[in-house]
Amino acid sequence: MSEYVVTVRWARGAELFIDNKYRRAHTWTFDGGVEVPASSSPTVVPAPYSELRAVDPEEAFVASLSSCHMLWFLSIAARRKFCVDSYVDNAHGVMAKNAAGKLAMTQVTLRPRVAFTGERLPTSDEWTAAAAGRSARRFPWGDVEPSPERLDACGAEGATTCSGWKELPSLTCTKDSPAFESRRVRTQPRTVTGTCAGARPARTDFTE
Repeated sequence: MSEYVVTVRWARGAELFIDNKYRRAHTWTFDGGVEVPASSSPTVVPAPYSELRAVDPEEAFVASLSSCHMLWFLSIAARRKFCVDSYVDNAHGVMAKNAAGKLAMTQVTLRPRVAFTGERLPTSDEWTAAAAGRSARRFPWGDVEPSPERLDACGAEGATTCSGWKELPSLTCTKDSPAFESRRVRTQPRTVTGTCAGARPARTDFTE
């Protein structure tokens, strides 16, 4: 078992508060000593009551999924002797009404761009295996399409799949890279899917 501690601190100051016109700026202090300025999202609580330069909980949620996925990906790549030069993810989250009509983070799409280098680069079979997994399921729960109810699930079935899914168009490599065709990019728990063909260069950048 692991435990994680963060201190969230807010103070009223000189504001009346009970008129609901108070600043939402606060801080997150982590056990390593890092203090992060935080606030409500300006799309939820308009400025000046939200601090535009601070991190809001919705952004932090998207960042935590992206960061966790990247660390998972890098650990697997290292164990399998793939040398990763860089990993950049332009993650995107959506807040919308769920099936119950309540606002929720209904979708997070991860778009990692991974650069490999060295003699050992992913083969066609390895890309396919990374996409399908051992059971070759379309999604972690099986082959049933995602739904608003499933995207909001955080129970036994959805404990690791709360982030949502999104179909993306075909991806292509750079002109000097092998052809790369994407079947599906998954936000959790797998990312890159598809197959590569042709001679492998010394460096391959897979980009959208």
